[in-house]
Amino acid sequence: MQSSFASARRHQIAFAILLTVCLAQVGWWMLDQWLFSGEVRDRLEEAHRRSLDAAEVMLGQGVAADNVVAMFPALAVSEDGATIRIDPAVVEALDAERDRRRNRYAWEGGFFLIVLSAAIGVLWRAVRTEVRLRRRQRNFVTAVTHELKSPLASVRLSAETLQYREADPKTRERLIERLLKSLDRMDETVSNILDTARIDEGKLALAPEAVVLAPCIHETVDSLEAAAQGAGVTVEISANDELTVYADRRALAAVLRNLIANAIDAAAGTENATVTVAANTSGLETVVEVRDNGRGFDSADGEKLFEKFYRPGNEMRREGRGTGLGLYIARSLVLQSGGQLSAHSDGPGRGAVFRATWSRVAPGARTPEAGT
Repeated sequence: MQSSFASARRHQIAFAILLTVCLAQVGWWMLDQWLFSGEVRDRLEEAHRRSLDAAEVMLGQGVAADNVVAMFPALAVSEDGATIRIDPAVVEALDAERDRRRNRYAWEGGFFLIVLSAAIGVLWRAVRTEVRLRRRQRNFVTAVTHELKSPLASVRLSAETLQYREADPKTRERLIERLLKSLDRMDETVSNILDTARIDEGKLALAPEAVVLAPCIHETVDSLEAAAQGAGVTVEISANDELTVYADRRALAAVLRNLIANAIDAAAGTENATVTVAANTSGLETVVEVRDNGRGFDSADGEKLFEKFYRPGNEMRREGRGTGLGLYIARSLVLQSGGQLSAHSDGPGRGAVFRATWSRVAPGARTPEAGT
């Protein structure tokens, strides 16, 4: 992959150089034609002046002014009929022709300059995007390897301990619990990768329905309780028991889990680390806000967080768990359900808030009662 990337980048750089040379050539052509048009106008005027000199000599030799003008169409007799001069209309025609040519060259050359400049800009952006994507893909491979290798090592250790050692019931239970958690972690990683492939291919089918929100939030928080306690994070919930959302039940659970797990990870290590999950209504929509007081991010990176493989900070250095797919999957699922998902932070170290909105119920449907 590295060699193919290097080859593609060399071709892109060569093409960018070619476009730059073309840009310079078009610019020089425009300048040359601009100067040439002026030179042609000056030469014609000089030729007319020589004709005027010849006409004056002929007048001095007694040739009638009308006869002289007939020989030199660019000349005209003055109003007093005593002298001959270059016809002002001829001078105006020379200026008009020069300006017409210059305008034509300016429009034609300007169009090509704009096209070439746009091509260079698009190519440069494509190169930067590909470099960034390749970097993220390499980091993704590393992340997936870590996300699978670590729990595999834990599974092997627990299995070997159970196989070769006589363990008391408490130890056996603890090892089995660790084994199951490691398997759950691997299953989550594989599921994220498969979900990403289905989303990209448009094959992730959703079955939206009216779902009571509060039980889903509590169930998700309960499933992440051990992770929150291990990270020293307190999770608080503020949700009306009767709030509903119109969404696929499994997709809703995946979105909530990704947002809350991401907030727990961001708040870990912070003094009085807290994650707040709040749900309320806004018109015909239900709004879920997951807020943390953790590491935050630069406000300019709010949209980047939802890009595939993106990891904040140094993308080539692992600063936490994850594959960079969770938020991408979360936004894709919310958008596919007709909702919106956004992120905001006042800056690094100042926490963050993720805001997801769904329609409350399907058009024409009744709001279900809590517990249904």
